[in-house]
Amino acid sequence: MSETVVDVVQAGVVPYAAALEWQRTLAQARIERRLSRDVLLLVEHPPTVTLGRNSHRAHVLYSGDVEVFEVERGGDVTYHGPGQLVGYPILDLGGAGYRRDLHWYLRALEQALIDALAQLGIPYRWGESSASASTARDTDPTMVTISTSDGCEA
Repeated sequence: MSETVVDVVQAGVVPYAAALEWQRTLAQARIERRLSRDVLLLVEHPPTVTLGRNSHRAHVLYSGDVEVFEVERGGDVTYHGPGQLVGYPILDLGGAGYRRDLHWYLRALEQALIDALAQLGIPYRWGESSASASTARDTDPTMVTISTSDGCEA
C-alpha cells in the first residue's frame, strides 16, 4: 500500500477572496491531475464572514468593517479572523488511504482534529446534544464544513 503524502502550506494571513481563489485553482488542478499530491492550506484571514448554502444574510447581526462572502460550502454563518487557524484540505478522495465516502471523510477529519488537540494538551470530548465534538470547556475550537467538486455538502 502506498503512503499518502499531503503537502502542508502555512501561508500566514491571506485575505479570504485570495484564499478562495487559491483553493479553487488547486482543486481544479487536482481534479485535472496537474497537481500530483494532496494539499492542506493553513491560513488566517482578516475579519471575514462567510455565508454557506444554508445561511440567510439576516443571520449576520452586524458586519461593520468585516467582508462578507457567499460560498458553496455547507453550513450557515461563519466568522474568520486573526488568530484563528483555518485549514483548507484539497484532497483526491479516490487516492490511496481514502474512501469515496463523505461521511467517512468527515469522521476522519474530526478525529484528526481531536488527535491534534490531544497532542497540544487540549481536552476534547463528544458533545451530548450533537453529533460533533466539543471541548471540556463547552466551546468548540473547531468547525468542519466542506464542499466537494461534485456539489455534495456537509
